[in-house]
Amino acid sequence: MGKSEAVNTQAREIFGTEAAAIAERHRRIVWRVPSRNEDTEEPVPGEMEALALLTDDGDGAPADVAGCVIRALSLPQVAALRPGLLPEFPVYGSTEGDPQEEAMAGIVDAIAFGPDGTPGALIDWKNDVEPSSEVLEPYCSQVRAYHEVTGAEFGLVVLATKGKVVSVHRDQARPSA
Repeated sequence: MGKSEAVNTQAREIFGTEAAAIAERHRRIVWRVPSRNEDTEEPVPGEMEALALLTDDGDGAPADVAGCVIRALSLPQVAALRPGLLPEFPVYGSTEGDPQEEAMAGIVDAIAFGPDGTPGALIDWKNDVEPSSEVLEPYCSQVRAYHEVTGAEFGLVVLATKGKVVSVHRDQARPSA
């Protein structure tokens, strides 16, 4: 055997012990994107309908869309936040867990910051006319996920077509209208 050929003297038991130690320290990172339905990797119900509303296919006249926007922005809960409201705010965060770290990335439809610069409120715009509780819950869950990352005081799911606001609080199990 030449000088360049090394002999492996490690026993199977030592290799197994070291492999187990490495596997035990291995951490997975799981990404969450709250604006997606995590089970299907599809947009949360309602997002595709919102996109369809803005297309020029004859279903959503510009005046109807404009009226919907004005109605949503004029809601008292939204109007109170408008001076400090920023649209399309990216958020990122992570939570250490065992055996994996969970990372999250998303875009809050709108966020309002308080005078001290801390997040005060989150807004998620939706165009559903009469969403069932099964449709509404993923929207609220999305806002709660953004609460975890931003530390915002509260969130709103704004049903723009209907002119209705659903308040969402961090620790709240179910939405309240």
